[in-house]
Amino acid sequence: MQALNQRQLSLDAEATEIGQQLAGCNLLLTGAPRLGDLLFACPAIEYLCSGGTVRELTVLCFGYAAPILKGLTVDVKTIEFPTGSWNLINKWRLTRTINRRNFDAAIVLDGKKSMRKLLESTNIPLVLVEASTDTHKTEQHFRSVLECFPTAGDWDDPRVTVPRIEVTQSARARAFAKLQTVGRPRVAFHVGCQRVNRKKLSYADVNRTATKLWHVERFLELGQKLINEFGATIIMVGSGSSERALAEELSARLGPKCINTVDWGDTMQTAALLQQTDTLVASDGGILHLGAAVGLKTIAVWGPTPLKVFGPCGPPERIRILHKKVSCSPCKKSSCDDKICLSSISAEEALAAFGELIATNNV
Repeated sequence: MQALNQRQLSLDAEATEIGQQLAGCNLLLTGAPRLGDLLFACPAIEYLCSGGTVRELTVLCFGYAAPILKGLTVDVKTIEFPTGSWNLINKWRLTRTINRRNFDAAIVLDGKKSMRKLLESTNIPLVLVEASTDTHKTEQHFRSVLECFPTAGDWDDPRVTVPRIEVTQSARARAFAKLQTVGRPRVAFHVGCQRVNRKKLSYADVNRTATKLWHVERFLELGQKLINEFGATIIMVGSGSSERALAEELSARLGPKCINTVDWGDTMQTAALLQQTDTLVASDGGILHLGAAVGLKTIAVWGPTPLKVFGPCGPPERIRILHKKVSCSPCKKSSCDDKICLSSISAEEALAAFGELIATNNV
């Protein structure tokens, strides 16, 4: 990790004394801007806002991810991280917004270099930088803030390091109205392809460029099997023009038993929609972790990302992880012609995992 400057201090046991002095402070949390990152940070956020650990907590995140914070048991403020090009004007505007909040300190989760550079241009007097470890990100964040901000109470229960989101009543009512006429079982698919930034794209583009995503043809094959063998209804979820275009094509191929709800609402409304389904099938990404956080039975089709560090959290009776150990995984490739770690996972394996999940408790 890059050397710390004079305003920065490691977020670990050595910072305990300062953490105790900062009890009741106005704190900014950075380093978890995307949906998956933010879900991993939720147990740490809950802890920081409990028992007077801090007076006020503000989270810097992308606007699309922020609605899930309404599902926590604590009140959290947000600052929206700008989307699009990261230019000097956007940086200046964000810095000005941060400075107006008069924060006493900031936390940089995972030691994110981009966040540290941003905070260097602010007037925040102290920046606590978390060192990255090879433990799961949820536990890493939680243990870091627990050590730096010790407080009374029993926090040894392992369940506290599992992200949990409560869906708001309004979002639940809207999702219920959307699917009340749809038969069961309802299986949510998140095919995803946001890294392919084109509205018109081929399956080959997605399969090669979006390296964390299961092959589109496998989702199509699985959907057909679920419809034919279980009478399932497929609910396509996600956001963005590329995901919407892909979902429209799959919906056309699967027929009337497939409903496209991509871009139907914000992330809280997507969480509510997921709760109205029986199972989620998804590749590595924020929607996968969102499904697990609302207690949905989840089939994770896992590829090149380190499973130990970024895998879905939840009880084994609700999660099935389809993962093949191959010599080249984990990797950080931006494109891959065969994606052997994912192409070796068949639709039949996902279908068997679905059968196991619904057998644990009839849907």
